[in-house]
Amino acid sequence: MHVLVRTVFSRLAFLSPSDAEKGLEEDESQINARREAPVPSEALKSEQEENSTEQKTASTSQATTPISSCKHRLNIQTNVPSNRGRCTAFAPYGLLSIRELLRVVINLLDPTDPLHTDSIRLTALGILNSALEVSSIYLASFPSLCNIITDRGCKFLFQLACSESLPILYLSLRVITILFQEDSMLKQLKLQQELFLSFTLDRLAPPVIPNGPKFHLSVGSKGHAGSASRSSFSSRHGVASPEPSVTNGHSVSGDGPDDGDSSIDETPAPPPRLGVQPARGETKELLLETLAHMARQRGFFANLWVNYDCDKNCEDLFERLISYLTRVSH
Repeated sequence: MHVLVRTVFSRLAFLSPSDAEKGLEEDESQINARREAPVPSEALKSEQEENSTEQKTASTSQATTPISSCKHRLNIQTNVPSNRGRCTAFAPYGLLSIRELLRVVINLLDPTDPLHTDSIRLTALGILNSALEVSSIYLASFPSLCNIITDRGCKFLFQLACSESLPILYLSLRVITILFQEDSMLKQLKLQQELFLSFTLDRLAPPVIPNGPKFHLSVGSKGHAGSASRSSFSSRHGVASPEPSVTNGHSVSGDGPDDGDSSIDETPAPPPRLGVQPARGETKELLLETLAHMARQRGFFANLWVNYDCDKNCEDLFERLISYLTRVSH
């Protein structure tokens, strides 16, 4: 089975992405047209009548044919050269068959489907691992395949990464590592990598959430924000700490200007991310091995700094990872 999957997915190296995607759209349109085209009832009746008459004639001829004539006919058929060997030019596996195989394998990973057992998921993970080993370089060039991986594929893999079964956890982490080791796929999996690394660090070193990160906002007499400050709250623990936005405020009383300054104290910050269950034992070892394998990739830490720490919309993954490594090393 794994040899067959490798053979099918290795065809991506010889396919042109643009031509294959156009051919896929044409094949889908033809299939949809065949499904939607109604079959006339008269044609069906005529076909059924012809089939029934052919069966009757065949049965009567077999009943009346002598044995000698049958032997003679068999001898003639054996002497006639067969033309089956000449029609061996089959079309190779196309993008349609590759996409359907990938879709079926990923659907088998759904942890919420009661029809799929752990043995089925292990088999599907092994097949997906074999497929990605030979095709992960080319997946980003085919949008029809990349959409399946980035959407349902990553969703099911991240859910299986929370499993308590060690074989499922091992294979799911292995497949995730293969996805994140290709630069072409990382451009499509930026948010997925942020989610996975953040979740992994939370399980290895749960963030310490102090009580009450407060904001202090004072509003002047003319309704403008005078000063804004907040209590010191380190972002290296993995908890988001957004800066308070300073905008033009409105009058506090609403009746007119006031002589004194009105202040709003101890405005609570947005709730932090909920903690996850920390990893222990062999689960922690597997997560550490996954981080170590990803860290061995060339330019891994530089990519973390550029893509996440330098992006104000992302979490400081480089800072969190370095702080965790330095804390564990002592």
